[in-house]
Amino acid sequence: MFGQTKPRFNFFSCVVFIATLSGAHGAVMAQHLYQLQTNGEIWSYTGKPCDGDSCIGWRRLDNNPTTKAIVAGGGNLYQLQKSGKIWRHTGQPCKGDSCLGWEMVDNNPTTMSIFAGGGKLYQLHNNREIWRFTGTPCSGDSCSGWEMLDNNTATKSIVANAFFLFQLHSNGKVWRFNGKPCDGDNCSGWELIDKNPATMTIVAGVEQLYQMHKNREVWRFVGTPCMGDVCPGWQMFDNNSATRTIVAGTSLYQLHDGGEVWRFQGPSCESDSCTGWRLVDNNPATVGIAASGKKLYQLHAGGEIWMFTGAECVGETCPGWVLLDKNSNTKSIVAD
Repeated sequence: MFGQTKPRFNFFSCVVFIATLSGAHGAVMAQHLYQLQTNGEIWSYTGKPCDGDSCIGWRRLDNNPTTKAIVAGGGNLYQLQKSGKIWRHTGQPCKGDSCLGWEMVDNNPTTMSIFAGGGKLYQLHNNREIWRFTGTPCSGDSCSGWEMLDNNTATKSIVANAFFLFQLHSNGKVWRFNGKPCDGDNCSGWELIDKNPATMTIVAGVEQLYQMHKNREVWRFVGTPCMGDVCPGWQMFDNNSATRTIVAGTSLYQLHDGGEVWRFQGPSCESDSCTGWRLVDNNPATVGIAASGKKLYQLHAGGEIWMFTGAECVGETCPGWVLLDKNSNTKSIVAD
């Protein structure tokens, strides 16, 4: 599609982050952007971008070394600890080393991961059960605010957009939740939308669902569920073997092995011709990208976080980025 790509950059950090900001260079407004550092500290972005080497636009919310992951959604920030406990932030920042602004919403040691989407919080257990938070925090050691949505041991991952929850099975099947929680051990609230063993990952945008195949083909779901063994509801967007990862907000983006970042502008592929992409960066230091709403972000190997301002590359020059932070301890960032 794009011709010869750069050699693969050896440093790749498995950092997943989502962020939402608005504004132009020099006048960036934050909308619930958070950062998790390797020591477990959690920071909230105050809206001030870096000024040269000075990046002071962050406020600390927690300092717990047992924190494993953070997610945000529906105006809420959540953290998962290594013990399986899940906490919701109440809005109070740290005062010195005292960080009391958290309430516990679950304490299950089988919790493997948490995910926020469409204003909801979900968790995946190590037995692959999927649970949805109903809003009730723990009372002492009792944490009753959860309902089970599925109990299938084949579940590999879950994602959600503004309207639906999806899950990917280890055999490549993709399912969409229809809103019906489990009744005891009966979990019938799912409809099959694909059954391709080549499917490697699924990614949710604001209103869309995408998948990437093992050969790096990228496909978008057009809304039609499977009919028997036929699953016609997918449209190919790309077929480039250099694609490392895809992320989506209102637009779809991909990161290549050489650090190049591309934005989908359309059209979709015609046979094997996939020309609907525009280059927005070509920095070999890029190790991860994320999108939220209309915004795109990238993380560099040195811990720098950058926001895309909208300007595409002109030749080899890619000026469309503003620096938000440059902390080598950064593990992940998320935003509501």
